[in-house]
Amino acid sequence: MLTGATRRIEFKDGATATSIPAADYYELHRTDRLPGSSPSFQPDLPPYWTVYRRNAASSGTTYLSPVYSFALASVPFVDFRVLNTFQFASEHARFRTFFVATILRPDGERRTLQYLDGMEDPQHEGRHAAKREFGMRFPSDYSGN
Repeated sequence: MLTGATRRIEFKDGATATSIPAADYYELHRTDRLPGSSPSFQPDLPPYWTVYRRNAASSGTTYLSPVYSFALASVPFVDFRVLNTFQFASEHARFRTFFVATILRPDGERRTLQYLDGMEDPQHEGRHAAKREFGMRFPSDYSGN
C-alpha cells in the first residue's frame, strides 16, 4: 500500500483511491516509461509506477494528471551521499532555491505556496505567505523565508 496523509492506495496496477472531494480520486498505473517521455530516450528500463489524479473539468469531463512516478530499484548508499552533499553545499540546489508548501483542507481545498527565490527573501514575502496561508511561524532571527 502507498500511504499519504489520510488516504491509501493498494500497490497494484489500476488501483484507485478516493480523494477530497470524493469526485476526485487517484489511480496507480504501471507504465513502461515516465509520463510524457519517448521510449527511444529510455530503452530497456524497468517498469515505472505513476500515481495520477483524476480531475473533474468544468465541462463535466474528467482527465488524468500525473502526480509522481517511481521505479522499484535499489539506490546505492554512495549515490545518496553525493546527492545529499550537492543539496547541502550547492547554492544552485533546488533544496536551497525553491520553497514549497502544500496543505489539503478538510473541505477539499488545496493551497500550494511556491516561492522561487528560495531562502533569499529580504522582504520576507515567503515568510508572510507561509504564516498567512499555512500557519507556519519562523523565529525572528531565522535568516530564510
